[in-house]
Amino acid sequence: MNVLAVRSGRTTLSNLTALNVLRISNTQLTGIVPLDFVNMKQLFDFIFSGTNFCEPTAPIYQIWKATVDDYSGTGLTCGDPFPWKIYLPSVNK
Repeated sequence: MNVLAVRSGRTTLSNLTALNVLRISNTQLTGIVPLDFVNMKQLFDFIFSGTNFCEPTAPIYQIWKATVDDYSGTGLTCGDPFPWKIYLPSVNK
């Protein structure tokens, strides 16, 4: 079993594709669960309850989430993972 323990420095978790267990709880951490976590195909235990993380509502994330055997989050969702909208003016001739 591969278990991650981050002690110091920066770690890009989504690059740890062989990770099996990721537990983050009872912390003041906030933000969105990175959408590229879907690359962690071997993750079977993902617990982040007790944080202020929110989950993406993107279909690819929801499909991946269903493959994680033990998934326990906060119940918070982040809404549209791509909140940027571009409005182009209409041109009438």
